[in-house]
Amino acid sequence: MISFSELRTTVSVRLGAVPILALALGAVALRAVDGAAVAGSLLVESEPPGASVFVDGRLSGETPLMLTTIPAGVHRVRVVRLGYLENSRLVTIRAGVPVILRARLTDPAPQTANAAALRIVVLEGEGAVNIIQQKTAVAPVIQVRDRNDQPVSGAVVRFAIRNGRATFSGARSLSVATDAAGRAAATGFAPTGTGTLQIGATATFQGQTAAITIAQTNVLTAAQAAGITAGAGGTGGSSAGATAGAGGGGGLSPTTLAVVGAAAVGGTLGVKQLTGGGERTFEGQFSGTLPMVFPTCTRFELQTGTLTLELTEENGAVNGQAKIDGNVTFGSGPCQPSPADTFGIGNVPVSGTASSVAFTGQFSNTGTSASVINTYAYVFAGTLSGDQVVGTLRVSRTISTTGANAPPPATGSVTYNVTLR
Repeated sequence: MISFSELRTTVSVRLGAVPILALALGAVALRAVDGAAVAGSLLVESEPPGASVFVDGRLSGETPLMLTTIPAGVHRVRVVRLGYLENSRLVTIRAGVPVILRARLTDPAPQTANAAALRIVVLEGEGAVNIIQQKTAVAPVIQVRDRNDQPVSGAVVRFAIRNGRATFSGARSLSVATDAAGRAAATGFAPTGTGTLQIGATATFQGQTAAITIAQTNVLTAAQAAGITAGAGGTGGSSAGATAGAGGGGGLSPTTLAVVGAAAVGGTLGVKQLTGGGERTFEGQFSGTLPMVFPTCTRFELQTGTLTLELTEENGAVNGQAKIDGNVTFGSGPCQPSPADTFGIGNVPVSGTASSVAFTGQFSNTGTSASVINTYAYVFAGTLSGDQVVGTLRVSRTISTTGANAPPPATGSVTYNVTLR
């Protein structure tokens, strides 16, 4: 039996150790702050799963998602899934303390479950007439909406000149992300030749794709534009009032209408039709899982991307250029989860015939340190028939480390069936 004096001594010793332990822990905390940013972990789950997780505006992956090195502090976490209301909240992360965020997403209109998951609405640019001499052009602006007619932010939108002559700051295609209102604008848009113009807009989000074609006309002078609008007005076509009432569905911009009205008294001239010198743009999306095999484990990476071909066909020969834009959005498996990343390649020569369109390309860069080399290789083979290209795209990835004691490289490849239109 322990006597009262012995108990008092034991309690005193244990209580006396508390300040010493607190001081020791405080010293460790100070060293952690001085040496490196403290971090915690965050597990994000959703019902239903498969929702995109944005932390402070940056895509981190899809639910269920475990983030093991998120800096301590307050973070804005958004959970987004097509067809459901967005779930957004502030989460406080503390060093060494695991945090679990469970979000039950709400479907505001379950009866529309069979509707298209993604759709594009043209806000500006449809039916516009662009005047080259006046440098007056209506840049396409679109909005991406889900099946509940809610705007989708963070969707990847690709504008491409399919037929006709125009560029986006000198390029034939442009990729942008939709803003908080689900909108995306084709910045740097400029016509480069007269004639009919077709601009393709493709939106991709969470494995879903929607596409639309925006038709315009390029003319040289304001007088030519006046002739086009006069003809349309005489047959019940577009007018300023109709454009406003359509909510941006088509017609001339207000600036273009003003220029046309001022120049109409000068008469009209015929419009010269050009078709862009035979160059056509084909575009399509791909998505799937690439298994990366490391020496001790395997990591499965979810890839999404866009393949664009700009082709000319003359005397049976097909030539042009290829471009790939892709994202690695999530990695799972025994290996460390892969961070969100991008991959791609541009200005790769394409050659062959209509029955054999092909290209190969490779791109390398360094990883988190100069000793880590990340290499992507691409091989495409397909056929051109009418207004589409059908083929296969093989994407291979190698992660190697330089040095005397470097481990064997990690490798992986996946082949996608693609249709480009």
